[in-house]
Amino acid sequence: MMSEQKIYLDNAASRRIKPKVLQEYVTNLKEIYANPASNHEAGHFASEIIAKSKDILAETFSALPEEILFTSGGTESINFALKGLKRAYPRLPAGIIISQGEHEAVRETAKALQWKTLAIKLDPATAAVDIDELMQAISKNSIGIVSLIVVSNETGAVNSVEDLTAAIREISPRTKIHLDAVQAAGKIELNFSRLHCDLMSISGHKIGAPKGIGLLLRKKKVLLEPLIHGGGHQCGLRSGTENAPLYMAIARAAEDSVNNMSANNQKCRQLKDLFLSTLNKVTNEYRLLSPENAVPHIISMTFPHLRGETLVNAVSSRGVYISHGSACSGMSKTENPALSALGISEAEVLGAVRISLSEDLTDEEAVLAAEIIGEEYLKWRL
Repeated sequence: MMSEQKIYLDNAASRRIKPKVLQEYVTNLKEIYANPASNHEAGHFASEIIAKSKDILAETFSALPEEILFTSGGTESINFALKGLKRAYPRLPAGIIISQGEHEAVRETAKALQWKTLAIKLDPATAAVDIDELMQAISKNSIGIVSLIVVSNETGAVNSVEDLTAAIREISPRTKIHLDAVQAAGKIELNFSRLHCDLMSISGHKIGAPKGIGLLLRKKKVLLEPLIHGGGHQCGLRSGTENAPLYMAIARAAEDSVNNMSANNQKCRQLKDLFLSTLNKVTNEYRLLSPENAVPHIISMTFPHLRGETLVNAVSSRGVYISHGSACSGMSKTENPALSALGISEAEVLGAVRISLSEDLTDEEAVLAAEIIGEEYLKWRL
């Protein structure tokens, strides 16, 4: 059972459902129960809700309604993109480029393709993809797919994907490009029509929708081989009875996140500054791993004299919830490749923690959390 005092600072792993989204979702669950494929009034109403959801999402991400595919989440969207491209384009060169900062879903799916995989280094100064190395890799190798993360789930570093995708297109027009925008949605502008990519993955529970829903945005002319076959739903690309209430939930969450993005970012910058200034009053024995241009919601830092997992457990006992890097990395119990790629020592990787904010956090909670983290570090440091 969780303690009475709860300060949640693990929003990059999953955030609370937005209250307005939850309220409408519960109402829709009660009222929209028919199968959208059924040929009666109730089915038609459910189908209309799906069409409305697509319209909202298309406007939110500057896409076309027919470019919206619904999935179960970010991981399925990534698998669908990479595996679907390989199967749909059997003559693509058997090479894939990712970066050393990719999420496990991309790294493991790339491995499953059984193609030659090139992992581009990160620039230690920016924690973003090394552009020169990426361009050289594209020029010197036969590459079928490039998959790049837009915002790092570990450090919050932002890749200049609009420039990167344009450069890739110029050098290698045949190469298919996928973007992992799971941590980027609602944090930076994502204009799908302007990005020179083929596919883009988004997850609902990162932006205030329930778990179990995600998006794969697909440019109209891009082919995909389905992972899930059946009744031919979603233009035959992903079969299975469609969940109209859940579709509307991610649409509303995305709409709210993007419409309030500037204000939310400003609030999180203020919270970040307040958190760090308070922590500095308790201890300055840490090093920031997040670069200056990182999204303000993610603060990656390392404490030199204490394992990150020890600090996570210590502050959790006092009701403050942070993480020892990505939640998926934590499950694997292996080294953190994204942090290791920054050239930091093994001890610093082991001492790393991730604090991820949301606009719902109060100033008082930010101050108290910083005090508790600092106190527990001083208490348990070696």
